[in-house]
Amino acid sequence: YYSFANGVADLEPLSADWDLVFTKFIGYVPSAYPVAGVLQNKDVPALQIDGVPTDQADWTSAPFDSVINVIGSDWKTFNMQTFQYEYPADRTYFVKDRSGNVWKLIFTEYGGSATGDMTFTQELVSATSVDELTADRGVVTVYPMPVQNGLANLVLDVPVQQLDVTVHDLGGRVVRQERLGGLDGLVQRTVDLAGTPAGLYVMRLQAAGFDRSVRLVVE
Repeated sequence: YYSFANGVADLEPLSADWDLVFTKFIGYVPSAYPVAGVLQNKDVPALQIDGVPTDQADWTSAPFDSVINVIGSDWKTFNMQTFQYEYPADRTYFVKDRSGNVWKLIFTEYGGSATGDMTFTQELVSATSVDELTADRGVVTVYPMPVQNGLANLVLDVPVQQLDVTVHDLGGRVVRQERLGGLDGLVQRTVDLAGTPAGLYVMRLQAAGFDRSVRLVVE
């Protein structure tokens, strides 16, 4: 199992804790046959773009599909002459996580029966900014913006007592993790980002029944 926020998850995680699963399943090629590939979680739609260079693929050019095998197994083919796997150079996948963030995926390698490893690149191409939500969903405000002196101040009024905070860069690499507690009513908390290189990041705040993302600019 794989989470865009947390990377590889332990076996059999909670359904809310993962976005994609790398597994074997029955595909139709063209008849039923066991294949290795990628399936999306419920409420995690995806989009496949073909015939366009990957650096020009646009996730707004077509609708997302909630079918769980949009990515599936056909991002690779086996060349019977070279006995090597090949990967379409003009195929790009986009996946929208539960927070509304859109991720760009390009598959580059498959280890076959030797390892089963599936290698891909990921890039956050659209982050959902949730600076202020309606009262029934809670309020999340981050200031100052850009973040200065390595400190991000949060004003929170959320319907949970604690939040797991993950900050990651646009490549999906986690740069900071911590848990905020005592969130009873309107409170202020500080997340230490000291040492974080200047750039654009996404802060994800999660709890049972609560999942929000906020864009951060660090100076």
